[in-house]
Amino acid sequence: MEQFQAHQLAPQGATRPALAVVQVDGGRLQLRGEGDGPGAHDAAWREDKVSMLATAAVQTFTSDPEPDLPEGFRDRKYVEALVRGMGGVGPLSDSDPPAEDPPGAGPTAAEQDGQSRAHHAPELWVRTSVASTCAGDAFGPMVAAEAERRHFRAATHRVFVGDGAAWIWKLQRQYFPGFPAIVDILHVLTPVFAAAQAAASAPAACWALFQTWAEACWQGRVAHIIEQLHALRDEAESLSEAEAKSLPDTDPRTVLLQTLGYLEHNRDRMDYPRYRQEGLPMTSSYVESTVKRFNR
Repeated sequence: MEQFQAHQLAPQGATRPALAVVQVDGGRLQLRGEGDGPGAHDAAWREDKVSMLATAAVQTFTSDPEPDLPEGFRDRKYVEALVRGMGGVGPLSDSDPPAEDPPGAGPTAAEQDGQSRAHHAPELWVRTSVASTCAGDAFGPMVAAEAERRHFRAATHRVFVGDGAAWIWKLQRQYFPGFPAIVDILHVLTPVFAAAQAAASAPAACWALFQTWAEACWQGRVAHIIEQLHALRDEAESLSEAEAKSLPDTDPRTVLLQTLGYLEHNRDRMDYPRYRQEGLPMTSSYVESTVKRFNR
């Protein structure tokens, strides 16, 4: 990293990657206290930051190869399991909870997630990882140094994928400005599902609204959702800034405002038809699985 910061780090190897993929995420792990001998003493939770850097094959298309929302996102049981696992969002009806599948009964949620992703996602070749418990400002140079070492800036195609967290986009702007930024579509659908719950009380109406919004996300029509969320916000009782801040996180008005803010903040990173056409990944699932391996 010192060589990178001194502008003395030379790329290793002359191969120019076809596609360079950088994904960044954060997690939590439990660390033991230092200097207390064998055993876990004074264990405490810490946040860590992980980046997965990969070269990949790339296949471009003359038009969107998958314009329709995948069938996986039409499956209510799967979607409820997905958003519950990613964002703690509950099912549409408390009286109809998703049943637990016995071992060997069928695909796991992770397997279904893989099946429901775009079928034209690039095949990753060589992966390396960077991980640390340091602050985001210190983590950025570590990721950039690894990208420089692997000749990523010379790649024919480049992409940076994250879940929408502000610190991740700050890192991207500072160290990877030439890498198009994509917000993971699975993380987008989680607050969209929560907003549908907040906007429609009946389970059937909520599911129908989510389907409309999920399809709009998939087809890059996020402006349509933002417009509808603005209308729903305007219909709600007018609140002062102080009153809005005092609302619980579960209040429907809070949920709508949070989803609206998330979509407005990330709308320029949600051109999914173009990403599919250019053969780019649309989820950060690779780095999320890397985080789980690091934090076991």
